[in-house]
Amino acid sequence: MDRVELPTRHGGDRVAEALHAQHVEVVFTLCGGHISPILAASKARGIRIVDGVVASMEVAEDGIVGVRLADESVIGRDAVVVSPRMNARAAFLAPLGIQTAEHPAGSYIPADATGRTEVSGVWVAGNVTDLTAQVGASAAAGAFAGAQINADLVAEETREAVAAFRSAA
Repeated sequence: MDRVELPTRHGGDRVAEALHAQHVEVVFTLCGGHISPILAASKARGIRIVDGVVASMEVAEDGIVGVRLADESVIGRDAVVVSPRMNARAAFLAPLGIQTAEHPAGSYIPADATGRTEVSGVWVAGNVTDLTAQVGASAAAGAFAGAQINADLVAEETREAVAAFRSAA
């Protein structure tokens, strides 16, 4: 039987290749285990990794000249690309007891795979619970949550019918 060789490259290598191809010299990050392969592969390609909280941009003559970190150090840069922070607009759900949870990329409403939240009778779907969900995935999650809501209502009606039947007997 022939031996199958598996590729030794992973997603981190591919991300680092893309960064390198775009002449990225520095990546600022709050390190997390989920991105370690990207950081290791970036270092291997000569991309500097700066682990720390960015406090502000340094500006001179109406242009970026650096990034100031929380420790007051400044790293010279003439361009900066920033990942957006996505936050669920969920303040209207607070009176129901629904609170957002924090994620490195923003805030979201925790839910199980069906969209059910910790508050009985409340489901969520789309990018309010999955920060990366775009329109198609959000629509599919909404349809799935709707089916789960329907199933929950049918189960409740069935329990009530069985209880009424038993009490009448």
